[in-house]
Amino acid sequence: MPHLESMFDAIVEHNDRIAEYRNSGDPLKIAAVKWQRPVGPTSIRRIRETLRAVLSPAVKQGLLMVNVASLVELPPANGEGMDGGSRPALESSRERSRRR
Repeated sequence: MPHLESMFDAIVEHNDRIAEYRNSGDPLKIAAVKWQRPVGPTSIRRIRETLRAVLSPAVKQGLLMVNVASLVELPPANGEGMDGGSRPALESSRERSRRR
């Protein structure tokens, strides 16, 4: 399951990098993320649900003991816009563990 959490953390970190570059004022950094869009909370939930759906038959066939995608704790929305907009940002698992 750590590999799935790492995947979601990488998405959150990339979102953070996009926001950082856009807000930097540096034309080169802004150009580097010009056509990139942050992955929103709904898309992240859909990614997890797709993984869960793909792994469910393997559990039913006895190839897996448990569907690890259903155990992944998604990063909660923290209320700030990822790109300066109104969409909520996501916390990485490191940020969540610091809060605990």
